[in-house]
Amino acid sequence: RNRIILATSVKFDITPWLNIQGRYGYDYSDVNLESYFYDGSHGSLDASKPGGNYIRKSPKNDRTTMDILLNGNNKFGDFSLTYNLGASKRHDFRETFTYNANGLSSPNKFDFYYATSPEVKETHAESELQSVYATAQVGWRDALYLDATARNDWSSTLPAPYSYFYPSVGLTAILSELIQ
Repeated sequence: RNRIILATSVKFDITPWLNIQGRYGYDYSDVNLESYFYDGSHGSLDASKPGGNYIRKSPKNDRTTMDILLNGNNKFGDFSLTYNLGASKRHDFRETFTYNANGLSSPNKFDFYYATSPEVKETHAESELQSVYATAQVGWRDALYLDATARNDWSSTLPAPYSYFYPSVGLTAILSELIQ
């Protein structure tokens, strides 16, 4: 297996209470897999080929992620406000090459030179997910907090309109701060 992972992040303080952050990530891997099925093996269609069987697979995966996030934190007397606004994109690409001997003319000679019915298959899959999201928290005297979130995703793997939205709202009370 070969794998490369890269990640970088940049953050800029616009004001003492507001900043913006951008991140980029890349993850690549490729694997070489070999399967040997001896003559007379049982258990699957690939195993029960005359003379045995030899299969080689080479899957490759490539993922790119990017996001940008605006973060803020303010105080107004007894109230506090914390908020985030962001967008992200993830792109995945996968391809697999499969070489199948489909039986061997010379038993247990695991080489494509001895393949009785060689088959080469190539598969590709690609997907993308784009998102926008926001969170906000209003606090009162470090005792009561109201949280709200909203997110919308657009996924290339869904049927049109490719979109789904999910919000949330929560209320938290810290009783030890409210009751003396």
